[in-house]
Formats: sequence, structure tokens, C-alpha cells
Amino acid sequence: MARANVIAALNLAEERCGRSGKRLTDLRRQVLEIVAASPTPMGAYDVLSELSQIRGRTDPPTVYRSLEFLLDLGLLHRVESLNAYLACSEAHEHVSQFLICRSCGATTELSRGSVVETLRDAAKSQGFSPDRFTVEVSGTCTTCA
Repeated sequence: MARANVIAALNLAEERCGRSGKRLTDLRRQVLEIVAASPTPMGAYDVLSELSQIRGRTDPPTVYRSLEFLLDLGLLHRVESLNAYLACSEAHEHVSQFLICRSCGATTELSRGSVVETLRDAAKSQGFSPDRFTVEVSGTCTTCA
């Protein structure tokens, strides 16, 4: 399953980079592969540790720049409560909605927009203009229950 996630993420990355005229460098590709292969969201220093095994000594700013590039292209999500990153291999509007298991760390992205639509309507009724949505629900997954 992890390999399929990596392939899907890389295909989406190639498509988005081609469309935007941006480069998917070897470093950015490796960072994306590392995050996409992980079954749970990864912190920047976890990515740095794995990347250093592949490339040798790597500085944290290098990883943070790559993560930011991938976030900007919608190839990653930032899971705020975990201060970690999760690859996204689906071409959809990036309104981050996650179910996060407190026991095992499994994180499931929800792609249905009903929660976000409710939040958009509520914000609009208050004259508020949101620029980003993040909904994170923590609990226990079926495996850990």
C-alpha cells in the first residue's frame, strides 16, 4: 500500500509541477517519497533523519524549504495538532480534515467537504473571510478500539 501512495503522490507532483512551471528537484522528490511512504504523519525532523540516511548530512532548513514547496503545491497537508506532514495524492481542494488516532497515530484524510461548507457558511454569515481550513478530530481508530 505504501508504494502505491508514493507512486500516486509522485504522479500528482509531476502533473502539478508541469502545470505550474515549477521544478520537482531530486531533493523535493525524495522528501515527498519519504512522507508518502509513511503510514502516519511525519515531523520535519523525522523526515530529516530519513533523508540524511539517503543523502548524507542534510540541514534542517533544506528540509523545511522542501516541505514548504510541497505544501504550497498541495502535495502535502500539515497536521497542525501533530506538527507533522501527510502526503496527499488526490487532486481535490485542500481543506484539511483529519481523523487522528491517539493510540497508533493513524491519520485519515476526509475529502468530503460538508464540515468545511458548514464552516464557510458560518464565517460568511459573520462577515469573516477565512483563508485556510483545518479540522482535526482525535480519537481511537477501529484497529485500536
